[in-house]
Amino acid sequence: TDYFHAILSYPQRRVILHGSMLAAAESARYIVHGSRGSYVKYGLDPQEERLKNGERLPQEDWGYDMRDGVLTLVEGETRKEENWLTLPGNYPAYYAAIRDALNGNGENPVPASQAIQIMELIELGMESAKHRATLCLA
Repeated sequence: TDYFHAILSYPQRRVILHGSMLAAAESARYIVHGSRGSYVKYGLDPQEERLKNGERLPQEDWGYDMRDGVLTLVEGETRKEENWLTLPGNYPAYYAAIRDALNGNGENPVPASQAIQIMELIELGMESAKHRATLCLA
């Protein structure tokens, strides 16, 4: 299967992650619900698609996502919805930081400790699916 559904439980919140590469319909990229409102964002970071299409840097509009997110705030009986600007991505800066770290000229933009935590979480998710059980991080 190409689908995953993960539920991460924390003391003050629950995070649900799911995804599929083969779904025909577009789904929201991010949905964040809080006590006073929600934020919904559709679409992928446009940088990857532009690179796959052969576009090269530098370009003035590089990293800009033309699809804003939508922020919905609720206060009492009042509901206010507004477009929320998506900040531009910057793949070139990320890869330059990777290069610098590999050459000993800077810090890794993803510290090893964080990378290990993510790998442990992915492995725990695979074990959870295998045993069809809720598992906890040690």
